[in-house]
Amino acid sequence: MNINDKIYINSLLDFYEGLLTDRQNEILEMYYRKDYSMIEISTELNISKAAVSDIVKRTVKQLENYEKKLKNFHNYNQRMKLYGKLEMLDIKEILLIIKELKECE
Repeated sequence: MNINDKIYINSLLDFYEGLLTDRQNEILEMYYRKDYSMIEISTELNISKAAVSDIVKRTVKQLENYEKKLKNFHNYNQRMKLYGKLEMLDIKEILLIIKELKECE
């Protein structure tokens, strides 16, 4: 897994962690945010490495499905790009971007 994948999963966790179980949050927190290996997690939580791997894979898929349906991360990124454009525009252009922002909601 490359750094961009880790950043993406961490971003999805920011948006959707409230929809996960405590155990899923705990394991993904350790794996993606604290950079524990699966063996370290399995030792710490007294579960098998295979169980950790399964939970990570299933939960990442679950996060991706949430994003596919809810698009919170995508819409956030779109809004940030549009807000950045707003800083350098005149009023006519700003009104067009505001219309685009409203469409993101």
